[in-house]
Amino acid sequence: MTTFPPIAQYGLLSNCEQSCLVAPDGAVEWLCLPRPDSPSVFAALLDRGAGTFRFGPSDAQVPQQRRYVPGTMVLETTWQTPTGWMTGRGGRITAGRRPIPAPSARWCGSRPASAAGSRSW
Repeated sequence: MTTFPPIAQYGLLSNCEQSCLVAPDGAVEWLCLPRPDSPSVFAALLDRGAGTFRFGPSDAQVPQQRRYVPGTMVLETTWQTPTGWMTGRGGRITAGRRPIPAPSARWCGSRPASAAGSRSW
């Protein structure tokens, strides 16, 4: 993505301790670790050359659909590609009301939830 989409088009993933902003194409464009006031790890939200992480098919940049799974902070994105389709889910793990013991236990990630046809990653 070369232009900056409106902020309203970004998805928010959070575990009540860290948050990241996910662009419409599925790229994490803002993430500060280990605290919200720490330096950014990904900052493409401000500067396209400042780093990003994208989970999605290589031959489709614009998702068909994005939504939060009802009752959760899990962002679900569906892409249609020339050879099939793919749905991915992304989220942050939280320990509920218990403190999360170590930064390595604080997870932010995406994984394929379902797919059909063949895709390039």
